[in-house]
Amino acid sequence: MKQLTHAYHLAEAANWPMIQRDCLLSASALFDTAGISGIEREQLERQQRLIHTRLPNGVQIRDQRL
Repeated sequence: MKQLTHAYHLAEAANWPMIQRDCLLSASALFDTAGISGIEREQLERQQRLIHTRLPNGVQIRDQRL
């Protein structure tokens, strides 16, 4: 069995400094770091994000299309 030596993840170029500093984070963790809570957070977590969503801290998130 061949061992995996590399893994790749596509990310927005604008997110690269944060990824280098904090590693890859889940959407929920990104909402935490951006200070998003309440109804706004519930809406972001419940719906598919088909377009780029810029969080207050400048991080851009989006879901992959199905």
